[in-house]
Amino acid sequence: GYTAQSRSVQPTHTWNTANLPTIDFGGRLAHDPDPDQQVAAALSRIPDTTMAAVNDPWTLDTRLRELIATHQHILERQPPDRQHQLDHACHQLAAARTRLDSADSAVGNARQALDSIGVLSPLTRGGRAQRREFENQFSSRQAAAIDAAVAVATADAEVARLTREQAAHDRHQHDHGWRREAIDNTWELLNQHWTDVALACVRADQTLAYGVQPLRIGRQHLAGQLATIEASLPPDLSADRERARTTLRTHTTARYDAEQQLARSQAALDEQLARRWPRRDKTAIGQSTSEVHAACQLVADTRSNENSARQYLADLDHHQKTRAGELAATATQRHALSFNIGQLDAALHHTRTERVQRLADHPTQLHLDVLGPPLTGPAGRAVWCHQANRLERHLDHATHDDTMWHRLVDDLSITPTLARIAERHLAIRPHHQLRPSDWAPVAQHAEAIHAATIEHARLAPQHELEIELGL
Repeated sequence: GYTAQSRSVQPTHTWNTANLPTIDFGGRLAHDPDPDQQVAAALSRIPDTTMAAVNDPWTLDTRLRELIATHQHILERQPPDRQHQLDHACHQLAAARTRLDSADSAVGNARQALDSIGVLSPLTRGGRAQRREFENQFSSRQAAAIDAAVAVATADAEVARLTREQAAHDRHQHDHGWRREAIDNTWELLNQHWTDVALACVRADQTLAYGVQPLRIGRQHLAGQLATIEASLPPDLSADRERARTTLRTHTTARYDAEQQLARSQAALDEQLARRWPRRDKTAIGQSTSEVHAACQLVADTRSNENSARQYLADLDHHQKTRAGELAATATQRHALSFNIGQLDAALHHTRTERVQRLADHPTQLHLDVLGPPLTGPAGRAVWCHQANRLERHLDHATHDDTMWHRLVDDLSITPTLARIAERHLAIRPHHQLRPSDWAPVAQHAEAIHAATIEHARLAPQHELEIELGL
């Protein structure tokens, strides 16, 4: 019997052969057992058939996607939200009831007018005409009241129907609304699962074991986590704090100058007041007093400005201290995320050339739609690979910015033209194998030829006109 494949360079105990009597080889037993006994012992072991099922990442992927599909299927069966229509129907019902009340009041008034006609009124021509007029008025108003009642009944039935549908929607929301959050959590688990798989493959030097998509999912997931942490941190206001310090120094200097000015003004006033009455100058005293008052006001203003600037600087210091504390608290997590993102970025960069070469042989539908089919010639193939490398770089670091994606697609739409230009105008030596480093120069040369062709086509009519005029 045969139970497993040996990885040794020499026969081992899993083979139905006897050990060769040579020197000891690593991983082999020191004794010389009987081959039949070895085979019997191997066949008696129960193999572990669960290893592949447990370690296969697609098992968990399938289970999580089935769970998401189940939640989405139940949510899709939710009755529609009729709240807007219900509010409108309630307004219509209220308006219909108002019209019915008006119609009933008009019918009552017509009946009262009809009853007010005397018993002897039919004996005169005017009385008979008045009675016919009141009867016609009563009939028309009664018909309007009936129509209003029908409108009320219709509006009431519509409100009742929408109320039942809205109640069904609300019951479904109450019973299954939690599934929306469960879907988000399951997607988070799925992204984290493939992130772990991608990192494990990178660290085991099997970067593309499950394709490039796990690497992209992992990078986007980790970048999102890092962005969430950084967004929760207080903003860096160090530049504002430096400006606040400069402002505080300015206000402190202004306050000191104001105090010196006040001291000089007060000294001048004291000097004037210290003179005897015959030598006192009332004009100078009044001027000195005004200068003292102005200096006092200036000191008060500068002190207020200084205190405000000092408080603002203290608030900024507290803010920066809080930021430093939160940076320290999240430093380990942020550094781990940055390190893992760096590993995935390096893996995506190092495998991009290999992936482009594979795509040139087996392009996906996305690459065919954006770049067109790759040409078989070396020059056209080099152009296609260069453009595919740009597309792969964008996909590796893709964001949700549709503007960048549409701009890139527009730039890459010229790929078939450049590839044909390269095939037609660029001569590649026979048996010369283009390296990945040659892709960009070939594409740039093709772009230069294309630009020159467009410029020549633009200037051609002008040249023809100059020749015709003899210039």
